[in-house]
Amino acid sequence: MRTGLRLFAVAALAVIVCLGGCDNEADEGGAQDSANSTLRIPNQIIITGPATLPNITAGEQTTLPIGVSGGRAPYTWTVGEGLPPGITLNAATGQISGVPTLDGYYSFEVQVSDASKPTLTARRPFSINVFPAITVQNTPLSMTVGQSVLMRSHVIDGGCGTLRVYSGTMPPGLDIRVTLYYNNGDTIIYIYATGRPTTPGDYSVPITLTDEANGHIETPMIIHVS
Repeated sequence: MRTGLRLFAVAALAVIVCLGGCDNEADEGGAQDSANSTLRIPNQIIITGPATLPNITAGEQTTLPIGVSGGRAPYTWTVGEGLPPGITLNAATGQISGVPTLDGYYSFEVQVSDASKPTLTARRPFSINVFPAITVQNTPLSMTVGQSVLMRSHVIDGGCGTLRVYSGTMPPGLDIRVTLYYNNGDTIIYIYATGRPTTPGDYSVPITLTDEANGHIETPMIIHVS
């Protein structure tokens, strides 16, 4: 929004402030009145959003926070090469969304044009990191009542940043243990069942994993106690 604009009338002089899109037309007689002058303030169009976009995770639905300010609707959007595979641009709305299928670092340029005459156009580069999808190896566990156990049920890799692990209620006598393993700069998470089971039965304990880029996966811990 423009602020601080004032309209002054001095004698017979009229000043017209145009906030884009106004025409400097002649009067009905075909000639412009020399007592009237038009002060034109150019409009602007700006692509909004952080130059480095928030991290996302492969395999997760995402919408990039890119928009437009100024200009006159309707807008027309285009994007050059470089979008992550699985992410597309809606040329009418400017929404860039989809499910990325391949991790990596990507750079691309977005352009938007409006309906002003003459047309206003803006271009802006962006970059984004797509982190690998969360992957899980899940092994069913089998144990007996009273047995002292430390059994690994899950091996988890991928995801972005801090990975949070949430579990349901474990069988009586058992707890869940989560440990980290570092391998060539990669962090792998191990999930164990530990303790002494007291009650026979078949159990399916829900495990939920989330990361900092809204990556999300649910996987059960399957336990048989005899």
